[in-house]
Amino acid sequence: MLLFILLLEKRQCVVDVAGLGQIISCVTSLGSIAWALAAYQKALRLSLPSKAELDCWSLVFLFIWRVLVIGPRVLAFAVFASCTQYSLFVLCGIHWVVMLVWIVMQHTKFCSTKIQEYCFNAVAAFICIFDFFNVIEGHTRLRYVIYYSIMYCENVAMVIVWYFYQSTASGWYLVSVIVIIVAIFWVGILVQIVYYLAFHPNNKQPYASEKRIRICVPWSELVEYDDVGDAV
Repeated sequence: MLLFILLLEKRQCVVDVAGLGQIISCVTSLGSIAWALAAYQKALRLSLPSKAELDCWSLVFLFIWRVLVIGPRVLAFAVFASCTQYSLFVLCGIHWVVMLVWIVMQHTKFCSTKIQEYCFNAVAAFICIFDFFNVIEGHTRLRYVIYYSIMYCENVAMVIVWYFYQSTASGWYLVSVIVIIVAIFWVGILVQIVYYLAFHPNNKQPYASEKRIRICVPWSELVEYDDVGDAV
């Protein structure tokens, strides 16, 4: 919301005290979302005795990955809302419905009743508006490819609409916005790959011998879904 307000105000490249406060608020909000997702991974693994715990370096890379992916996403939302406003709600609504159907099709089993399970699925689908939220055990790379492909296409589409709508009036931040949304996202994906190959708990003893993250995985394993939820 603060990013949306800043874009509507079309500030020049001069930041006063109020503007600095808004920027700090945006950064801390982004950090809070990224940290919440990273902390969820740690808490989930602590609750499952069969799972290796996340160490400090794993958390650091998880946090950086989420920041670099969620940041461009939120910025894309902000610039899109600054020129279309209510269309953002339509886009988010469609994305939420698609994610909800996808999650329901995965047959999650987190709750004791179907009503609670559907509520959980609805919340998980809402989280997926901003970033991927895995809800089942098993290889996640195919799900990541599908989700991040959709997410990136949406981000690029939003920045294209914004660019042609007000490119002549966007001021000093035009190029910065485009670079962040189009390019920084891939830096986040690179950090994710480094995390899985070097810092994922399954790559450490005593789990490495049986559960090490493999670069090449048979297709039959990629499409196989298990029952117990696990985020990474």
